Amino acid sequence: MMLRSRLAATTTATLFVSVGALAVGMATPAGAQTVTIIFVEPVVPTQNDVAAVAENQGASTPARLADVKTKAATEIATRQRTLAELSGKVSTSTRDCGSNSAMLGEITSTASRLAVLGQTIAAEVDLNRARAEFQEIYTSFRVYLLVAPKAGKVVRCDAQLVRMDELRAKAAQIQVALDAARQSGADIRSSQLALNQALASLGAVNPAVAMSGIVGLVPDRGVDSVRAANSAALKASDALLDATHKALRDVQEQLDRVRKDAR
Repeated sequence: MMLRSRLAATTTATLFVSVGALAVGMATPAGAQTVTIIFVEPVVPTQNDVAAVAENQGASTPARLADVKTKAATEIATRQRTLAELSGKVSTSTRDCGSNSAMLGEITSTASRLAVLGQTIAAEVDLNRARAEFQEIYTSFRVYLLVAPKAGKVVRCDAQLVRMDELRAKAAQIQVALDAARQSGADIRSSQLALNQALASLGAVNPAVAMSGIVGLVPDRGVDSVRAANSAALKASDALLDATHKALRDVQEQLDRVRKDAR
């Protein structure tokens, strides 16, 4: 079963269905409905428990040639399905942190090379060579320990750009309401200052920074030091994306307070 690379963080904001509820100085319309919008970052398949453990600790190789071929075909097919899912997630992102093209290229290359390896193993007549080639499924590709986690972070970064667009649109709506209130003679100075601060905070958010440390990562091919470095880089990227997610949540809360205080 495919597991989440990380638990998706959520932020909740309550918005009035009636646009008029945004207007400064106006009471909430009688009987107005409210709807809770839950922002959830996309979940990308990144890990199959058994396969990830095998990639991390080394897979047991069958003793007979026919069994090696059968198990290799199964393992490769599982990875090809995961790669196809990852490609779909990345290619359908509506925003791009700058890594989508490289990620799609890596996914395509990995799938192609896995297919070639599968054909090589299927045609193998020597048990020892087949067993060595079988191990390459894990060490030379790292679909579950590297490719999939990288793709998950790319999609997550793209989603945060979408969130930023949504927050800018919300700020623009609030600005329209503030402008209308100013025209009617209301004192909106504190609300305007708070809105400006929220926009400044939003302008300082840059989720693409989290991609810089992972774009160039390559499979460790069984070298422990490279595997440890890859793992550290992926964790650092997650920490940066967690930080930008929190920053966007804070901006969301700032905008909610401005709208509430201005009513």
